[in-house]
Amino acid sequence: YDDTTEQPHRSLCLLEVPNVHGLSDDMRRLLGDQSITKVFCDGTSGADRRSLGIDDSDNYVDLEDITSSLVGATGVNRGLARIMNLAWPDPAVRATKDTRDKESVLFFAAIEQGKKPRLKALDEIPDRIRRYAAMDAWCTMMAYRGLRQQAQHEGLPMTD
Repeated sequence: YDDTTEQPHRSLCLLEVPNVHGLSDDMRRLLGDQSITKVFCDGTSGADRRSLGIDDSDNYVDLEDITSSLVGATGVNRGLARIMNLAWPDPAVRATKDTRDKESVLFFAAIEQGKKPRLKALDEIPDRIRRYAAMDAWCTMMAYRGLRQQAQHEGLPMTD
């Protein structure tokens, strides 16, 4: 349930590994569905959105944009860990990112740049990188929920 409106609210976090043919038909259908809000923490680069074929006409939100609307713009992207902490300011656990650990980013960048072959199955991704990708997706969804609650509390319009 949405805490602010007492209305049923469903969130779903999907993690799909594109195969040699790209995204599945089901994932392309979901990404193209205008009734579904796609949530990113992509900032000005837009690399994640571009890699999925999301353009400005699609129904998406970016956590960097929402955070800037709530607490003001900065000269640099905040990143998911900082946004998570802003979205949930009172938790017992704080999110941090080891800035020295670039293994997961480099793994997927090498595939995107053609330096590694495209993946054929999930088991081709090392366990540590799979866990990171799942955690990243979950944190993005949780940060969106927290920012949405804050925006509603401040009376700012938000996409459901």
